[in-house]
Amino acid sequence: QYLAEIVALIFRHEGTVERIVGDAVSVLFSAPVAQPDHARRAVALALDIDRFATAFADDLQSRGIPFGHTRIGVHSGEVLVMASRPSFDLNMFIPGISEEKYAELREDPSRPLFGRAFQGGYPPASAFKPVVALAALNNGTITEFTAINCPAYVEYGRHKLWNWSKSAYGPLRVVPAIKHSNNPWFAQVGNKVGWGEFLGLARRLGFGSRTGLPLMGETPGIVPNDEWMMEHEGRRILNGDTANMSIGQGSLLASPLQVAQLMAGIANGGALPKLQLVRQVHDRRGRVIYATAPERRNWLGLNPDVVEVVHKGMYEVVNAGGTGGRGRIGYAKLCAKTGTAQWGAKAKAQRLAWFAGFMPYETPRYAFAALCEGS
Repeated sequence: QYLAEIVALIFRHEGTVERIVGDAVSVLFSAPVAQPDHARRAVALALDIDRFATAFADDLQSRGIPFGHTRIGVHSGEVLVMASRPSFDLNMFIPGISEEKYAELREDPSRPLFGRAFQGGYPPASAFKPVVALAALNNGTITEFTAINCPAYVEYGRHKLWNWSKSAYGPLRVVPAIKHSNNPWFAQVGNKVGWGEFLGLARRLGFGSRTGLPLMGETPGIVPNDEWMMEHEGRRILNGDTANMSIGQGSLLASPLQVAQLMAGIANGGALPKLQLVRQVHDRRGRVIYATAPERRNWLGLNPDVVEVVHKGMYEVVNAGGTGGRGRIGYAKLCAKTGTAQWGAKAKAQRLAWFAGFMPYETPRYAFAALCEGS
């Protein structure tokens, strides 16, 4: 159904998906006989689910770990990978699925019909911290060399916001703050720069709105403001709320697709690319009759020197003793951010984990986000 909608947007008429070839790299599509010039076309999707990503997702599914993963071209905006587990065989729906089979999928407690990669709204956790650093550097609240004293916790009212390690770090600059994912640093800097500044940048990076892809049920996520807080929490945004959002928690929600898009914007530095699912359309002779070109969705308004500072911090997360050292790879310099958070109903005490970023460090080409749901 999703693929038929995508193709219909291109052709401007109805048609039928005949089958999905391989890992959904291309789709055979038949149009009505009344339009013989378009009788049979192949749609080459930007999706390119490599064997490693598929095997990794299947391994998580076999261990009962719900998972969402997205990979995006930093400059092209092409969605190269979009995977959710548990999942199902898309070909079950072509040409149609029986009521019994659909009922099995719908009633499965693992929710295979739920597209976690784009339908799930989760706290972005520490994957959001680079946004706060960018906003504070960009408007001059801090510089690369500003040191902020970081105790083991900071207090807002009667609430103590602890560093994840429960340890005091003393004076920290922005690069080591990103590297060590220091909660008190980001809580303090978030309040110094103000929630309006860093949430405004988050919106320019795609948070709080749908991506524009033809995906049914896509979540817009949540980027709160005072009006939203008054309606849902009965108060305006307070310093404690700002501190929580500065570390990617509180009322802030986003999908893995939105987090990957955000990372593409940070990697690009100048603009947020418009996301694309379709790369080319071929006629029955294999000729390209439609091809997408990179488009800009938003200007970010960021100083390139500021972007480089945050890139350096994200590089050190993985490659210089930071929180993401286990993500280090030998064939490219990865820049990333780890994150953990509580999510869902408080009574369930569920946890989730993020790993999101881009590669390679010097000339970014790919942005990604991976999320695992805890039980």
